[in-house]
Amino acid sequence: MTGAGLELIEHYEEASVTGSSKTFTFSADMTDDYGCVFLLASYFGLNGQLYVTINNNTSGIYYQSAYVDAGSSRNDGAQSQLSINHDTTVGDTKTSCLSIYGNSADGRLNGFWTEYASLYAFETGGFYMGSSVSGAISSIEVTTSANTWNQGSCFDVYGWKI
Repeated sequence: MTGAGLELIEHYEEASVTGSSKTFTFSADMTDDYGCVFLLASYFGLNGQLYVTINNNTSGIYYQSAYVDAGSSRNDGAQSQLSINHDTTVGDTKTSCLSIYGNSADGRLNGFWTEYASLYAFETGGFYMGSSVSGAISSIEVTTSANTWNQGSCFDVYGWKI
């Protein structure tokens, strides 16, 4: 099937997981080849935070801010991973979309996420990586503090080609 723009989306990998961690390994040059990389997640029974680590970098360079549905906000600096979370109720279904962009001016990766725990429970925010990186993504790791995703949890990674 062909159509305007359809060839610009590249599906890297889909994973249906049970456990505490999943790493997607690939090559995405964010300054020359890709405008954005997307992580789409649908996960179940998560009693704790969803964490995302890019390029296996845990040196405390993630700076993020978020808005929570209740009208509160949070600002985190120098974190060892991105923290995407709202409702930690066991058994709830959560869905998330993380968009990662490259900044051609200085090579830093940055982006946005939206996480929904239910119709009324959500969190949305943005981040940037505080030190200059190569402008390429070689891996994205998703983990949870609860050490468990129930069966049926699913993660997809897509690249939007320039």
